Amino acid sequence: MMLKKCFLTLSIFIFATVTVISEEDGCTKNPFEKCRYPKLFTMIPDSEADFNAICPELTNYVLCLKVYEDLCGEGNNIIFEPEEVYENLYNIFSALCDKGTLINAVVTENLRCLNRTFSSTRCGEDTYSILNTYRKPTKSSPDEEILYSSAELHCLLDILNVGCVIEEIAKNCGTFAKHASLEFIRGSYFIEYSCSAENAKLLLRNVHRYNLEEYQREYLRDVLKSLVEKEDMLPSIPVFK
Repeated sequence: MMLKKCFLTLSIFIFATVTVISEEDGCTKNPFEKCRYPKLFTMIPDSEADFNAICPELTNYVLCLKVYEDLCGEGNNIIFEPEEVYENLYNIFSALCDKGTLINAVVTENLRCLNRTFSSTRCGEDTYSILNTYRKPTKSSPDEEILYSSAELHCLLDILNVGCVIEEIAKNCGTFAKHASLEFIRGSYFIEYSCSAENAKLLLRNVHRYNLEEYQREYLRDVLKSLVEKEDMLPSIPVFK
């Protein structure tokens, strides 16, 4: 599950098809189910033709969520907050799909490499194993045991996953692919959505409690400080040795 989430994040693509949402039946449904699940949530195509065929679904997905928010945007139905998040998301996704942009050129030139990287990476499993000892078991029924984690652990897990996968992209696909991936992560607000400023402050105070390598700890502190200070979404990724 975590590998799939990591793949979703760094594969540089979030897509779906616009769904017409009416106030009568739409506002009672989860918008992330209402807006059709994108193909590239689970795969990276090898060919530029396949990529170009499905890439427009990206902005359609964001537009679908925006329509939902405009019709139903009260209380827990607010999706894009602050409001400029929508504009920034739309811009980065458009740049990804538009021929002639640097990020599109880098991604399409490295599709096979990105495909191989995400198909073979163990970042999700390795990070999960590091943090598994901090997860607390609970029983929802006599025969079922569920592992759950706090928001702090989710924050820690996602930040470490991003650092790990970015480094693998740099190693396998080169510097340009690494920077394109970082640009997407910043533009998509993945880290901020995964780790709020409040959770970042909490984790920053507790970093010393986790059994991490020193390079992981330093990287984690850099990212958390950026989140707390509301500066760049993601600092330069240190080399993971």
